[in-house]
Amino acid sequence: EAVEEEGLLVNTETRTKEVLPADTVVLATGAVVNQELYRELSGRVSEIYLVGDCVEPRCIFEAIAEGFDAGRAI
Repeated sequence: EAVEEEGLLVNTETRTKEVLPADTVVLATGAVVNQELYRELSGRVSEIYLVGDCVEPRCIFEAIAEGFDAGRAI
């Protein structure tokens, strides 16, 4: 329902409001592939790699692995 200083205000299954203590809230709303910069730079730079959600929306672990692999390839 809302992010408050103490945490996240939620509606429970019993329709009551409750604050879940939190110091960080991550809002994940989905992702759309965007390869515009890749296409713009392809052929203009010596190396360029697609990693993470610009390949396709997935979980963070795959993005980290792809970033690691790209870093090792440089």
